[in-house]
Amino acid sequence: MKNVIGSVLVATSLLTGFTSTKAYAMEPSEYFRLRIEAISLTLEGLRSQIACLKRNDCRTDELISMAERTQVKIYELYQNAGTTPARAALYYTRHRSELDPLFEDGELANELKKLQREIEAADAELSSLKKDPS
Repeated sequence: MKNVIGSVLVATSLLTGFTSTKAYAMEPSEYFRLRIEAISLTLEGLRSQIACLKRNDCRTDELISMAERTQVKIYELYQNAGTTPARAALYYTRHRSELDPLFEDGELANELKKLQREIEAADAELSSLKKDPS
């Protein structure tokens, strides 16, 4: 689960580029809040694309635009918190041993697992609709 959820943050980081070699100082609670919000924005973006495809007149440029808007929203989320997705990814990389145990159980783990299931279901539905637009 950690790897799939982390792919959202890593992909965003690769798109925005690493802007600092200095680790961004944040608290684990802030890191997870941002991560959950970024995953939620990703899920919202996937659902928008699904709705577009279900209209049967969705154009490729609309899907691309939706994906781009989702990436902008995620970047703005981090920017409003005084960081970037790249710095948050760097923070996670440098503090993995402290953060990973927090993924194992409890409310945070349950919320992330729920979001992960929703992301996987939306991604599967989106892939299915792209293959068979009828």
